Amino acid sequence: EILNPSKWGGAIELSILSNYYQMEIAAFDVETLKPYIYSQGKGFKKRVYLIYNGIHYDAVQGSREGESVTTRHFSPEDQEAYDGTLRLAQEAQKFR
Repeated sequence: EILNPSKWGGAIELSILSNYYQMEIAAFDVETLKPYIYSQGKGFKKRVYLIYNGIHYDAVQGSREGESVTTRHFSPEDQEAYDGTLRLAQEAQKFR
């Protein structure tokens, strides 16, 4: 099912993909604002952020002030990226 483009994935698929790509996946639930961080503590050097609105996931991308390059991969220790994603989830929650 994971290869079927007409199917949506969930926690199991995110866990599998996180291990396959050797990066943490942090999915923030808009309803609860709770982050679900897959593969946390495994020593992976990259993390991607997702916003889950109850129906589907949106990838978060960002750039540092003064930089023109955007990224979807962040360090797991990047508190600014974590906080920014939480703020995005809080804003999305207002429109539920």
